[in-house]
Amino acid sequence: MTFSYDVTKLSDELNKIRLYIGDTDSTDPLLEDEEIELVQADSTSFLKRVSMCCRLICSKLAKRVDYKLSLLTEKLSVLYDRYKMMAERYEVMSSSSHPWAGSVLKEFKEATEDDTTLVKPKFKVGLHDHD
Repeated sequence: MTFSYDVTKLSDELNKIRLYIGDTDSTDPLLEDEEIELVQADSTSFLKRVSMCCRLICSKLAKRVDYKLSLLTEKLSVLYDRYKMMAERYEVMSSSSHPWAGSVLKEFKEATEDDTTLVKPKFKVGLHDHD
């Protein structure tokens, strides 16, 4: 298993994912390169990939427990909760349930009117006109 992170190459998706999930310390890696590459192959969008990586980290942290030894306390459940919250936030950000305008520019609308693969808007001029 390998770990790589290069802050000068944030255009590479692997480095960008590591930045988003905070996995940039090579001495304490949360995910290996191969694990991230598997997520890249399985997920459709960048934010969904980031969310899935957070879920993988949660699955690794879930098997660890909080412990207290004299004055030393380590609460791994807090870290688990943070990554769970990050995963949920990135899932919401990647959601397509927000309003979308079919076109903003008149030229774009005219150029894509006949494209049947685009989602057609559900609103139209006069939508709220009543007799």
